[in-house]
Amino acid sequence: MSKALRAALFVLASKEGRSVLLKIIAAIMCFFTFLIVILQGFATSYVAVLGGSHNDVYSQAVDMVKEELQISNDLEPAYLRAVYYKHNNGSDAQVDEISDLIKKRFVYSKPKERTVSEDDIKKLQKRISDLKKELELEEKSDTPDSERMQKLKQKIDKAEKNLKVAEKTYADETGDEYFFYSSTELNAVLTSAPFNLSDDDLTEVTNYLLLISPVNDNDNFDFSDVSFLDEDANSIQKRVVEIALSSKNYGIIPGYNQCEKWVEDVYQEAGCSRSGSHCAVCAGRAFSVSKDWSTIQVGAAVYGTASQQYGHVGIYIGSGLVIHNLSGNVKVQSLESWVKDFNGKCWGWDNRHNLSGNPIYNCIGGLM
Repeated sequence: MSKALRAALFVLASKEGRSVLLKIIAAIMCFFTFLIVILQGFATSYVAVLGGSHNDVYSQAVDMVKEELQISNDLEPAYLRAVYYKHNNGSDAQVDEISDLIKKRFVYSKPKERTVSEDDIKKLQKRISDLKKELELEEKSDTPDSERMQKLKQKIDKAEKNLKVAEKTYADETGDEYFFYSSTELNAVLTSAPFNLSDDDLTEVTNYLLLISPVNDNDNFDFSDVSFLDEDANSIQKRVVEIALSSKNYGIIPGYNQCEKWVEDVYQEAGCSRSGSHCAVCAGRAFSVSKDWSTIQVGAAVYGTASQQYGHVGIYIGSGLVIHNLSGNVKVQSLESWVKDFNGKCWGWDNRHNLSGNPIYNCIGGLM
């Protein structure tokens, strides 16, 4: 019998030993119970703020308001979940309450655009009056022309039908039409009173909306039509590629979940200032140049939403290849596969450093 086993049996044989052992087991169970509660609470909070379901009270409220006010554009329920959760401490939401909030804070109206004016109606009325006068004169003439009278009657009939249509259209276009605020307008609303969401709160919501977007702009991009041969690259672009391909030799360590930091480290080593972006999506939103992969420049950053809300970023090194820090490992793969694997949205320059020097490739932002 081993010494460890004899010691264990000795401890169990004594009352004090059993008491200590039970306390240790209880402490371990308490720790894991606490951990499970925390994780469950986090998951519940995240879903309450952003996840939801396709038919929860927020989605139902949006549909109700959209039908009631005949709104043609859409409002993402995730905005409502975030606002309601942060201002009501996660308490249960009611459909009527949420629909009232939408109509009060997230909808605007403007007079309907008219396709028919009062002047148009007056012109038609005058046209009919003139035609009737011509018909009356023709009927009273000594030698009335039956063929001409028939044509005048047909013109009057047609003009009267046009007048009815115009009057109905004019009546239908009276009043206001309603719209949900656009995402840009919503951001301004949410960061102002009474909501006062912080920039971090807003970033969390907008990043999530980007992640759940069902449309991938690059699903139909045909890379077979793109040639990456004979690409131009100046000295700074070549320097970025060189550093990226041998980053560890420059003391650049690819940390786990630090793809944006790795790109910034490479750019900094090449003599560029850091952007200090919180995540790849934030950088892509600020520093994007184009969604057209056929125009990508050597040394440019490539941005995608990946499979989580903070996105993914790499560096285009030419010849149709991308290098990136994936979970702490530097990997090279084709641009085409990178776009498909990480839901590539656009390319740009980290911290607006246009390495190409060509002003047509300056950052414009807002493409994510």
